[in-house]
Amino acid sequence: MTYEVKTPTRLSLFGGGSDLPIFSDKYGGAVVSLAINLYQRINATFSTHKSITFPENGSIKFYSTFINETELPDMQYDFTFDGKIHSGVGSSASCGVGIVALANQINKWHMTKFDIAKLAWEIEVNRVGLYGGKQDQYAASLGGFNLLEFNTNRVVRSQIKNTKIIDSIVLFDTGLRRNDTKVQEGFKNLKDIQIKTLQKIKDMAYDSLEYIETNDIEVLGEMLNTAWELKKKSNKVTNKGIDNLYKKAIELGALGGKLMGSGGGGYMFFLVEPNTKEQFISKITNILGLKHIPFELDTRGVVVKIIRES
Repeated sequence: MTYEVKTPTRLSLFGGGSDLPIFSDKYGGAVVSLAINLYQRINATFSTHKSITFPENGSIKFYSTFINETELPDMQYDFTFDGKIHSGVGSSASCGVGIVALANQINKWHMTKFDIAKLAWEIEVNRVGLYGGKQDQYAASLGGFNLLEFNTNRVVRSQIKNTKIIDSIVLFDTGLRRNDTKVQEGFKNLKDIQIKTLQKIKDMAYDSLEYIETNDIEVLGEMLNTAWELKKKSNKVTNKGIDNLYKKAIELGALGGKLMGSGGGGYMFFLVEPNTKEQFISKITNILGLKHIPFELDTRGVVVKIIRES
């Protein structure tokens, strides 16, 4: 029997960092994010022995730990990803969610998608040892365009119905890779300035909802610029190369933008007027040499299918 698993990754618009339990358990966290169709994929076939193939820059410890922790049987596991590992779109969380969802079906655990996200986060942080927040797992498991609110042992999802803003978002690969997998550990012991900054970042997630509803991309662009400055104050997320790219993109017509993930490299998105989108993409690719990454909203979240019966 062969299983096929497809799990989306995500773009985080506002609130990233406030989903870290060290902050959200005490102050509450809020993130606005959308699941996108850059998928982590698993093809798993029952076998007499276990074998694992995975993308470049993947970690055998990651895959093996998840497979062992979820009590999956001996299978031939083929892991692939539509994007690049360490690109900042939550690819590790997406893969973890996919493995837990596969185990849920094979082991007949009857877990909800919230349960799947919770267990995937626990394994990634407590067993694999990758410190991080919870938004990636819930975005990958649930799919859609959401406000996700995090409190102690509780996650609330509110779906955002107006998706017009997505037409104004363009995503690029900076070509820079985040080699430091422990960037988020800068949040393990929060300083007063970090708490104040994360509070502002969380508040912006709530404030953005009004302007997403009215599709006011000029205000949202200004908010992204402010959020980027706050993010730089909260942790070591940038460098001269990234700062230069951001500055030039604004000069070329972006209203605002954001580096994906915890920082240091990866994908970056920009908000632009829809009628200037194609022209902006051409400028960024030709002048700055960045690769455009087309994407669409994923509304289903993680999906497990049997593609061949035994």
